[in-house]
Amino acid sequence: MGENDWDMGLDYEETKQKLIQQLESLRNKKPLYKNDRKKYAYLILGLIQLRNGCRIGEAIEGLIKFTKSKEHEVSVKVEKRKDNAMRKLILPKEISNRDVELTKDVVLEWENKTIKRIANNASSWYLTNLGINTHSLRYSYISYLGKKQYPAQIVASITGHKKIDMILKYTQSKIAEDVLRREG
Repeated sequence: MGENDWDMGLDYEETKQKLIQQLESLRNKKPLYKNDRKKYAYLILGLIQLRNGCRIGEAIEGLIKFTKSKEHEVSVKVEKRKDNAMRKLILPKEISNRDVELTKDVVLEWENKTIKRIANNASSWYLTNLGINTHSLRYSYISYLGKKQYPAQIVASITGHKKIDMILKYTQSKIAEDVLRREG
């Protein structure tokens, strides 16, 4: 891994398909035990993170809000910002209302725990079961948007970055590497 592999080489499309396949296997499983529903909730968290470019804590807050409100768009506080900025999260189209309902008991239990504890458990689960660092889900989305040539200001607005310098660093280094491989 080079210095610009901040997304840990996680391909957005491949990862999305991997998470959807895992969800599909749970959708067809009968009965769904508590550990299955927890895995289901973690997979939904990952898809929320991947499809919104958010941090794990933001995804947790979002999933709790999605579960309680049954809305498909919610606002959450941007982590690592001291200005109380909010950002919008969209429930990915790959996640159905039934998916959210099946994990409701697990997700609503999270309200009684700290976000940090839930994030640590989810992160450990991802590393152990899928070999993925959850933060790389966020960066994978940023790389994906960069490759699609969305302006850095738009990407920063979506991901809750206050300044675009980091987005420029992330996306330009990835695009430069791709150009070098393709044209070099």
